[in-house]
Amino acid sequence: MTIQQILKHHGYNCSRVVLPSGRLEFHTSQSGAASVGFPMPTHTFHGGDEPVEASGNDPWWLEAGALDWDRAHMTRYFPGFVEISGSADLAPAWFGRIETRVGKFEIAVIHRFNRSLPKVVPIKPKKRIRRRGRRLIDAPHMYTNGHLCVAATDDWDPARDSVATVVAWAAHWHAFYVEWLFTGVWPSEGYVAEAA
Repeated sequence: MTIQQILKHHGYNCSRVVLPSGRLEFHTSQSGAASVGFPMPTHTFHGGDEPVEASGNDPWWLEAGALDWDRAHMTRYFPGFVEISGSADLAPAWFGRIETRVGKFEIAVIHRFNRSLPKVVPIKPKKRIRRRGRRLIDAPHMYTNGHLCVAATDDWDPARDSVATVVAWAAHWHAFYVEWLFTGVWPSEGYVAEAA
């Protein structure tokens, strides 16, 4: 039984939030306190080949106000992340640190020209691996190019989601990655958000 299932059994409507540090926490409706973190949206981990980005798309982020939603959410929920502005040839990105209880991981979240699910690129450490005997094993739920697969492409809706959504998914991914490092078992294939 998971912690979330135990809390639900005892009458707590328990959801997950991601704090500004990138740490994943439980938030219960009976606590009476307002959530200070980003509410974890529904998502599914997977892996395989990263979706190919269609070429020839115009840089949508150069339109006035196109990144206002992302900037507002990142300032509110993940102020430690730094924005690197985009250009006609280079998509905008946010660089920052995810802190778990037992490790810190630097990532880049990079928009795509076609507005699909942004890329999550591990920066430090560069690889997400585990030693098994003499072999190094790649973490589950990674693309073959080494980027993190934090959600299914259809989990992402650019009209609803922001870069902060992707950072929250990356924090969830890293919390599970740390557990996988210690146990060798990936705890879940994703997350289903509780109804408000």
